[in-house]
Amino acid sequence: MGPHGKIKIIQNATGGHITRTTTSSRLFGAISLSKPVLKLIVSSVQSHVEQYQDGGLMACLFCLLLVESSLDCDVNRSILADLYQVFYDIVDDYMNSDECACKYELDFSNLEAMMAFVQNMYDSKPFCGLYGYQLEEFSRLILQTFLQCIPDMASSKASFYTTRIYLLCVKHEDMNYSRNLNGLVIEYPELSSHVEKKLSIKRSLDSASCHRIKVALVNCSMSGDAESELNANYEVATGVNPDMFYLEKILSFCYQLVTLGTGLVICQKVMHPQVKEYFRKEGVLFTDRLGAMPVPYVQDVTGATPIGLLTEAPSDGMFGWIDHIEHVVIHDKSYLHLQEVDSCVITLVLATPDEDKLDELKTTTLGVLRNLERLIIQPEVLFGGGCWNTHVASYLRHHVAQNLSALASTHDCSESLVSTSAEIFARCMEKIAMVTSPDSMDHLVDVSSHHVWRVTKGEINDISTIRHSASLKCGCGLLNGTMVKDFQFLNEKLSGPKYKEFLVSKPNSEAIGCDIVSDSLSVVVNALRIAVNTASSIITVGQFIHDTN
Repeated sequence: MGPHGKIKIIQNATGGHITRTTTSSRLFGAISLSKPVLKLIVSSVQSHVEQYQDGGLMACLFCLLLVESSLDCDVNRSILADLYQVFYDIVDDYMNSDECACKYELDFSNLEAMMAFVQNMYDSKPFCGLYGYQLEEFSRLILQTFLQCIPDMASSKASFYTTRIYLLCVKHEDMNYSRNLNGLVIEYPELSSHVEKKLSIKRSLDSASCHRIKVALVNCSMSGDAESELNANYEVATGVNPDMFYLEKILSFCYQLVTLGTGLVICQKVMHPQVKEYFRKEGVLFTDRLGAMPVPYVQDVTGATPIGLLTEAPSDGMFGWIDHIEHVVIHDKSYLHLQEVDSCVITLVLATPDEDKLDELKTTTLGVLRNLERLIIQPEVLFGGGCWNTHVASYLRHHVAQNLSALASTHDCSESLVSTSAEIFARCMEKIAMVTSPDSMDHLVDVSSHHVWRVTKGEINDISTIRHSASLKCGCGLLNGTMVKDFQFLNEKLSGPKYKEFLVSKPNSEAIGCDIVSDSLSVVVNALRIAVNTASSIITVGQFIHDTN
């Protein structure tokens, strides 16, 4: 995981489909667990991943490290669980405070910094297959798409049903085929998938007396199947076919749509062939089998309200409007491109040759977009690459040492017990920093900023040889060897007066370059919360009852 994340390959022990991934959401979805403890951990972490689309592996690892370390120590587990919650609160308060020296504010006007943030996220997911120039171009596309979908302050639309970015995945040999299109692109198998056709669509006068395309969005079936749609007990007179009767009602509804000047009918479910034939005859464009996922995007583009009842005439407020519709062919598939001048909905076309990579790219892109959304609300990021882990661990040790007697008194335990528990918590955070790098590395922490540093294993015996080395950089890339006073191996216990100090000032914003490895603050804080809560629950459980049948 982290900036040096590796590809995971998962297959059932008895064979079957092989899943390759570097994302936690796909990893958790591919594994089947029988152990109650593991089920609980994965279930808890999945709730975090569903909301944040990132940080799942870190949350899972931190939880497991806390549980394992708790089982190996002699401290009462109930006291440990209580103290873990206290330590999390200390860490949370510090990371969200203005004094926190391991975070900085990301400037949205600095496109280079924003590009670096996006590239970091894709760089940590090697299975996406983005490297070098291709990574840079794809990151630029994602950032451009995100910025374009932000609504104008003067926009008349106050709220949206979606995130305004619709992902369209296509299998294509060239990843550079990925692009964005203003508006919404939906499948349209009614026309040729080889040649784009110019469409002639009926237009009507809208409320502003402009000629535009009127749109009806239907979210119930237009197949004419009375039993599945009416969902009620009813009596049928002799000689009456209920399906034909219901089809006549649908055709009557369609007649009203035509009379009201509808130019496009979009059905979420299935249309009866006679309904399609009627629309063709009347020159109305139609599409069916849309599915549930694109419906909210259609609402955002057109302003239409889904029609769920075909036995009553639709009101004017249920229709939507659109400026232009084009038939487009994307990689041998036919689509309709719905375009609206004032809409900020964008279709992002993701292209890659492999099905697994396409899923990976989609999952990662959703995570990137979700992180960018959160940055608008909270534009703060942490120094990544393991640096925030070691920094926060050092702060926790310092804070606990400064308030040791008060913590011991509050929790009715000895000071040594509080110190031991804090050391467990801090060590687990540092272990996360250690797994974010290759196995062939030794890890050090500097005594001034408490960032993590990596050198090839066995390369140095004397730390003094790497002091003042301009070529040596910390995990996040903010500092080099000339900017620190001294180092300590991370697996050595910090001791001595100089290591008990925590006099760290926030770095100057001008000194923070665009090549910094960073992590989203909100993602990290929530991942830690989930991990601590889950670990505390597990270590206080006395017994699991597991049905093996």
